Amino acid sequence: MANGGNVDPKPKVPSEKDGATTDSAVSGTSAPAADADNVTAASRLSGLPPEAEPEEDEDSAPPSIPSAASLKESSILNVSAPEITPLGTPSPVLPGHVIANRYEVEKVIGEGGMGIVYRCRDLASNHQVAIKRVIPPESKLAAEYVMWFYKEARALAALNHPCIVRAQDFGQLADGTPYLAMDLAAGVSLHDLSQVPNQFELIWSTVDQILGALAHAHARGIIHGDLKPSNVLVEERTGEPPLVHILDFGLAWLKQDPHDERLDGSKPIEFTPHAGAGTPGYMAPEQIQHEMHHVCGATDLYALGCILYKFLSGRSVFSGDPKELLRLHAFEKTPELKLAIPAPQGVVAFVHRLLAKRPWDRFEFAAEARAVWGEWRPTADAHENVWTFPELPRYAAQPPAPTTRKTGPPRGEARALGAAPQRAPGLLSIRQSPLVGRDDVKRILREVCDDVIEGVGEPHRLVILVGGAGVGKSRIAEWLCEVVHEEGTMIPLRARYRPIRSPLDGMLGGVTQYFNFERSDRNVIEKSLLSRWKVSPDDKNGRAWVAGAAEWLRPLSPEQPVGPSGIRFTLDTLETRRLVIRYSLRRLARGRPMLFFMDDLHHAGETTFDGLLGIHRDERDQRIVIVATVRSEDVQLGTPAAERLRHLREVLDGVVVDVKPMDADTTASLLRASLPLEDAAVLEAARRSRGNPLFALQQLHAWALAGNMQLAGGTYSVPEEVLAVRPQTTAELWDSRVSALPEGQRLAAYAVATLGGDIRRGVLHSLLTVLGLPADDAIISLQNAEIILPRGSGRYQWPHALLQEHLLAQLMERPDAKNVFIAAADSLAAHPLSNTRRIVRQRVANLLYAGEPDAAGGLLFGFLQNAWLGAREPLATLGDLELLKGHLKGRSLALKHRWQAEALRHLGRAEDATTHAEIARERFEELDDKENLAHTLRLLGHLASEKGASGEGVLLVDLAHQIFTELGNVLGQAQCEAVIGEIEYLLGNYERARSVIEAGESHFALLGQPLGRGQCLLLLSWIDHSEGATERARRLTLEARSEFERAGYRLGIAQANASLSHVEHRLMNFYSAELGAMDALGAFESLRTPRGQAACERLLAMVGVDTDDLDMAEIHADLAASIYTQMRDPWGILESRLLCTQIALARRDVDTARALLEQCATIRVEEAEPRQHFLLTQAWLEIAAGDGDKAYESLEAASEVFGQRSRAGDHTPHLLGRLSRLPWPEHARQRIDAWRALLNDRSRRASE
Repeated sequence: MANGGNVDPKPKVPSEKDGATTDSAVSGTSAPAADADNVTAASRLSGLPPEAEPEEDEDSAPPSIPSAASLKESSILNVSAPEITPLGTPSPVLPGHVIANRYEVEKVIGEGGMGIVYRCRDLASNHQVAIKRVIPPESKLAAEYVMWFYKEARALAALNHPCIVRAQDFGQLADGTPYLAMDLAAGVSLHDLSQVPNQFELIWSTVDQILGALAHAHARGIIHGDLKPSNVLVEERTGEPPLVHILDFGLAWLKQDPHDERLDGSKPIEFTPHAGAGTPGYMAPEQIQHEMHHVCGATDLYALGCILYKFLSGRSVFSGDPKELLRLHAFEKTPELKLAIPAPQGVVAFVHRLLAKRPWDRFEFAAEARAVWGEWRPTADAHENVWTFPELPRYAAQPPAPTTRKTGPPRGEARALGAAPQRAPGLLSIRQSPLVGRDDVKRILREVCDDVIEGVGEPHRLVILVGGAGVGKSRIAEWLCEVVHEEGTMIPLRARYRPIRSPLDGMLGGVTQYFNFERSDRNVIEKSLLSRWKVSPDDKNGRAWVAGAAEWLRPLSPEQPVGPSGIRFTLDTLETRRLVIRYSLRRLARGRPMLFFMDDLHHAGETTFDGLLGIHRDERDQRIVIVATVRSEDVQLGTPAAERLRHLREVLDGVVVDVKPMDADTTASLLRASLPLEDAAVLEAARRSRGNPLFALQQLHAWALAGNMQLAGGTYSVPEEVLAVRPQTTAELWDSRVSALPEGQRLAAYAVATLGGDIRRGVLHSLLTVLGLPADDAIISLQNAEIILPRGSGRYQWPHALLQEHLLAQLMERPDAKNVFIAAADSLAAHPLSNTRRIVRQRVANLLYAGEPDAAGGLLFGFLQNAWLGAREPLATLGDLELLKGHLKGRSLALKHRWQAEALRHLGRAEDATTHAEIARERFEELDDKENLAHTLRLLGHLASEKGASGEGVLLVDLAHQIFTELGNVLGQAQCEAVIGEIEYLLGNYERARSVIEAGESHFALLGQPLGRGQCLLLLSWIDHSEGATERARRLTLEARSEFERAGYRLGIAQANASLSHVEHRLMNFYSAELGAMDALGAFESLRTPRGQAACERLLAMVGVDTDDLDMAEIHADLAASIYTQMRDPWGILESRLLCTQIALARRDVDTARALLEQCATIRVEEAEPRQHFLLTQAWLEIAAGDGDKAYESLEAASEVFGQRSRAGDHTPHLLGRLSRLPWPEHARQRIDAWRALLNDRSRRASE
């Protein structure tokens, strides 16, 4: 049917010029010109042929095949039979020869340097078919061309649409060449039709059918990639619209493999776009510029736009030689479409949208384009003559001549054309598993999706498909994804969860696949998102979001430079990560409903469920359907997974659907649809499956792979003695793969199980070498036995996660297991991602399996020490520490308590943190471990300060600092100096605070630690702010923010922005202060940082008091008080209640104010700032009550709190301004004015 990836795009068969139609399985027998000729649009549309025939299209060169491993190593031909016939010299084929003992050749209908297409008669069915046979070049790339052809076969077999040629069979001949049998289509190529005027009704029907076929293919992950007029045949039908046949699907752009690897363990085909695919004049800009990550369904829509442009105007979009055409399509503006035939209004704009330079400016779905195109559907009373083809030029192809036997050997004489021995049924290994059924389940899913699409009911819906392994849950969900994509009604994302995590599990994998970023590096991802999201260079916020999304999809290591966004973004908290995920999903959806297919959700961790609940809570305007599959045997009542699912179902009011095993009759019926199979084999497979479709298909594949299927009369049979054999268990099948290895290499199968899901060749080679195995040979053997499968250059994956689990369990029973696990932990140190949490956890697990808990703990604690110098992820840290639970004692256990305390403090769980820190302190003292004792004392001092005991806290941190100084630990000194400085600042001891913090800043700078230095600069800015040096405080804050941005520390950036708002407040720029506080509040809320939220609420309340917007002030003061109360922070509780007191005083409600102030008096704090604010508020109350003497005493006491009148709390200048307007005695008024002048003068001089 189509030019396969390896059939020369320019057939050598001459076209015959007497007729108007042709049967074809190639890209037409005449090809359109590249418009290099001088034929005018008028002459083309006149119906009169020019003097010379048009030149053929300048098709692109054959696809450039990417480099791959040798045939032996990659085993790329070992897809459907245990033994593959090696490639030999291809045998010639003549009419009368029989291919694969089944297809009698009638004529050649297309031929090129890499393949031949024959018209044949199927001797089993007596139908005519097209046979495409690849002829690989005589070079080391031969196997790669075969693999290319196999991809096309697999892609074509996955499609089932009336406008797409259908694959019937696939196999390999005895000489090693593969072939594909397809339907034989008839019709006129669009190239021929485009040479003459056509009525719009005919054009409309043709384009409508093409869009329907594209929608079907795109929904199954298949992009045509070479859509052009000569690849579309149009079959005329009397009195009704023509029938379109699209050729060459699957040629270049297979985005996802339709094959279920669980059936036979064969390698899934990856999306491997090839730069050489396509035809100049019809290639989209992203193809021309080799932007493979941008190739998507919209790529085909661009080609369709080129076709439609030519139909409507009579000329191509651009003219020129192939090189010029590529340049014009890539970079030049599309010329305005000038209609040469009558067409409805709006068609021109539609075509120009198809021809947009960037794919996201076209249509998201072919179905969406089809819906718009449907607005111009011909009326029902259209005359039937509109479907009549116009008279074609004399050079158009002629109809086929009657078939006659030419001279040639009798049938079957060419032995090399026979089927390869042990040939399994071809399409069994390439056709998508059709066993779906379950009409009742499908109806429920459609009803839920339809409600969400139409905006009926809740915007978020959950359906949980529960059933046993192999019952067909995933296939049903996959069917739903295909349907909504084909209809263009929802954006499906596929998130898979495995018991042993893979790099692209979960939502990360779904979004990565959607954007085609599987092979893209960080720079490419950032460039793509900047363009997709239309972020301008001066949009710093937009660039930050791009950097955040890119960090989630492809994290930067600390030594890598920032990408095109110009921003380093660290996902330093779980909430930051979730915020970025939600933002990315919103940008991806662009207002459309989304379908989350979450396969095996019971394997997901707690954070995944929390994230889904967060989406449900915060994204109410985004319509979402979640379809989760769950194995019933893995969610027994009371397990953590069962409880998480139950809670998710309750919150989302979800529906649980029990997917039960199929009855035998339904299973048998669907098996017959999968393959023409005799009843005995069908019934035996159905019986063995026990109603599980996957098991039934696995049985078919097991018979096929063993060579036990025999074709006779178009039906496959299985020998009776094979049907009588007891079926193997899954474990036995896996053990048989190990047995297929040479005996001296079988240890390799167990060893590779220790490397996780992202297996790198260098790591595996090192491990096998250490174990004394021939590494190169063993890696080849592992692939040939299909224990591991290639997934890219130097990378391997498991055919199924359960195979890894099985081998790991087997390894633990071996006497040499300890040595293997230790060697694996050491070898993983050479992994390219060895410093990431995932690889470290894998190494830790191996050391625990080896019975080396202290080594495991030391590895993890070292990782945490380095990680916490940058991004701090307390929840992830607690998850890491859970790996060690029950394994540690002595010093290692004390270290675990210390790190638990660090993480818990950051989560605001001060009491729990203190408990763990005290345990760690006691054990480090017993062990005389001074360094870790010092870390624990620093931590206890910080906790004491946060709980209101700042004096005790500073003593503990001072002691820690002394120990670090004795040990010469500069980093420990710097960390203590930052904490001491913060506590001394809160106590009002500014001289010591400044001195200590400056020492810390110097130490952090010396160590190259931007996060620590930024914290010190921010603390120095607070001191300057309290002393009235507002402009210097601003400069220090901006420098601190720059350091946080350098480190990608989002929390620090939010803290710096809040500090800048305090500077604006001190300068009485209340509007700027309010805006800045609101922005900072939003950042803290997104980061789920309660202390930051409370600080912003307090600042907003102060602004409200100072501007007499008392209602606003009350709202924010109450919110601040609530948060501080939950945190048990006496400083914050007192400050918030003082603001409530001030609001009452501003309202002249003295009684309420007195009651509130009495409550404040019961709160004991050591910090100077809240004590000064308390005394000033008390003075306000007393003067309002008419007691001037007491008010003056309170005023004087307030001025002495810091020891120097020039120092003041952040609200003191504003409160003094308020007090100055009250009726004071003259001496008191002068005192207030003098204090205000001192503060203002200090501020002025400090800013100079």
